[in-house]
Amino acid sequence: MKRLTRAAVAVAAIALIVPVSGCAALLSNQQTHNYVYHGGDGAWASLGGVDFRGILLIANEDNTEAQLFYTIVNNSQGPATVTLKVGDYQKQIKLAKGEKIVQNPQSPDFDGEEALVKGLNAQVGEQVDVEVTANDMDKTVRAQLLNADHWYYEDAQPKGSSTGAPTESASEAPTEDATEDEATPSPEETEGQ
Repeated sequence: MKRLTRAAVAVAAIALIVPVSGCAALLSNQQTHNYVYHGGDGAWASLGGVDFRGILLIANEDNTEAQLFYTIVNNSQGPATVTLKVGDYQKQIKLAKGEKIVQNPQSPDFDGEEALVKGLNAQVGEQVDVEVTANDMDKTVRAQLLNADHWYYEDAQPKGSSTGAPTESASEAPTEDATEDEATPSPEETEGQ
């Protein structure tokens, strides 16, 4: 009897130790919830064979607009029509089978213009809803809104932003003045003739 009692106590002790040690956490609903980890920069989604990768927003200094970054790869069995929508930005793209689009001005695969987004109503560090559709399927992706506080994103701020606009028009103005100066001779030039 004593051996049977000792064995029962040992089994009961083991049954209590296992849940307390954290092994049972693998069976809890918090750990087994369908959580998708996005490694690297940006969020991602897959819809009907179309992959959206690296969806990320980098805000300018005063947080009035942001530049949208993404890569789309059509791995479906045929052509695909995709749409991205965030804030006031909406773009529809038609992709051939196997085609890839890179929305990143720093990438060698980029051949377009900045994707500027206004009206986000979000602070830097928050997540922003980006609606993506592909072949009549849609999904809302939560992408981060970051800024150039980290050195890695310094060159990723919007170049065509309101802070950059005066610089652009100032650089254009001398070109126009130089054209006018060449067309109209100065008083010194006319006196020498």
